[in-house]
Amino acid sequence: MLGFPAGKPRHASLRSRALRAKLLGFPSGQPPPQLASLVGSTPPGVSNVAGAALWTLDYLLSAAQVGISRIFFHQGIGFKYNLIQPVTLTRSKVDGSPLQTPLPPHVQPQYYAAVIAAEAIGPKGNTRISELSIGDGRVAGYAFYEGSKLSRAVIINSLAFFKGSSAGSRQSVHVNLSFAGGSYGAPKSITVKRLDIPHADDETGLTWGGVTYESADARPRGTANVTTVNVANGFDIRATEAVLVTFNN
Repeated sequence: MLGFPAGKPRHASLRSRALRAKLLGFPSGQPPPQLASLVGSTPPGVSNVAGAALWTLDYLLSAAQVGISRIFFHQGIGFKYNLIQPVTLTRSKVDGSPLQTPLPPHVQPQYYAAVIAAEAIGPKGNTRISELSIGDGRVAGYAFYEGSKLSRAVIINSLAFFKGSSAGSRQSVHVNLSFAGGSYGAPKSITVKRLDIPHADDETGLTWGGVTYESADARPRGTANVTTVNVANGFDIRATEAVLVTFNN
């Protein structure tokens, strides 16, 4: 059960406290130094795979809700933890060996995290974010308020679902929503948009609301796919998946 305090963003998790401790010493709103998901350009199968998109999204939103104004991700030509590969590569990202066929510029999985974070924050400039208290260490949630109005939420299920696992073994969590009182009242319905990830260790194949950015020019391709759900019914979120919930008042 996720409870949304109407108009009262607050911090409510051990993870947010740990992040505040880690960032202790930085003035309010000042960004920390550049970072990446793992030191040393990372071994293959960590930062260059789909599961890293969930880590990046969770990190971005967790930092935002403690007042960090921006995050600098370490990037470079051929780095495995890039959000994008900006130029054609003639050597392997994995082991540096020469490629028989050059690899054109392309989007990598973590790019989707930036797209989702931007969409969740929105364009109005008055958005506030609050981490939600969830009784499951594998699931994170963030609520977004425009002024005092609850507008959106992001829910992330970080339980890993790997290649080689049977489709029937993919776990899911059912999310029920509850709302405190407020001048806007509880929404009548919600729109759910999903980051679909076939497996946590896939390097490609992600779609955001039915749309892929893994095209030759990195422009979105595909047909948008979102679902409208009655609030009382809640929704399921699968292992290795993130959803953006938009509240329809």
